[in-house]
Amino acid sequence: MSTETSLAIIAICQLLATIAVVGLVVATILFVRNAKMSLEAKGKEIMDKVDPIVQDAKSISSQAKDTVDILAARVDNISGRVEETATKLTDHVDSVAERVDSAVTPQMATAVGTAATVAKVMEVLIRTSSVAKSAKKAAGDQDDKKK
Repeated sequence: MSTETSLAIIAICQLLATIAVVGLVVATILFVRNAKMSLEAKGKEIMDKVDPIVQDAKSISSQAKDTVDILAARVDNISGRVEETATKLTDHVDSVAERVDSAVTPQMATAVGTAATVAKVMEVLIRTSSVAKSAKKAAGDQDDKKK
């Protein structure tokens, strides 16, 4: 085999190798482009599915906040009523104690008045505690929703 033939064969082999490398690079670029397009399509599809869920969550959160605000206003109103009732009860107990004072011995009137006052105060404290717990729970739920 002559030198020229050998060089021609080597040149053809190098040309084939170069074409193979270029083909491999083109195939890799096409694969990456197609993979990117596929991922973008899947991402858009996922976002289209997730977006309504996010909107529903926002709506539910807004409704919960409105409900907590209404509940807090009602708790404040009830707390005010409890305070008014406690004041009225205390005044009434004082009035009854004065009547008993005039009808019964002073020691007995003091004991009955004190017992009635303690009973009413305990009742008011129990109710106020229940209202306060409800208000704290509502406020805690509202803080949890904000987080």
